[in-house]
Amino acid sequence: MKKIILDSNILVYAFDESVVFHKKAKIILDSDSILYITQQSLYEFYRVTTSKLFQKRISITDVIAATEFFRSRITILYPTNETDLILNDLIKKFKPISGKIWDMLIFAQAIENSITVIYTKNIKDFPEESQIKIFDPTL
Repeated sequence: MKKIILDSNILVYAFDESVVFHKKAKIILDSDSILYITQQSLYEFYRVTTSKLFQKRISITDVIAATEFFRSRITILYPTNETDLILNDLIKKFKPISGKIWDMLIFAQAIENSITVIYTKNIKDFPEESQIKIFDPTL
């Protein structure tokens, strides 16, 4: 079975029924693939879905329920000392700036956990490396 890390934007699309990518993102959550998210992506999901953009149409109770659902269905990866070493090497190689450091952290955790696929809507935020394939599953 394929091991896949989901970026936070895929979680948001799966949760938010009003976005055009909702059905495709929801299919991913229901797939037979082995799914992972990073701890940071879980909290990024929370940050985005509790922002002013969402507050008028989605309750905080629903956001909390969604994070609990993700925790029950998806393995959460936590950074380790090894993650830090891998990330440091990636920083030296790719020199990410600003918020791209967070995508680089996801990438480092994929390497550390031998995960070869990342699903994201933001393909360009990740480095091009042959060892990990970056896909936009909403296309």
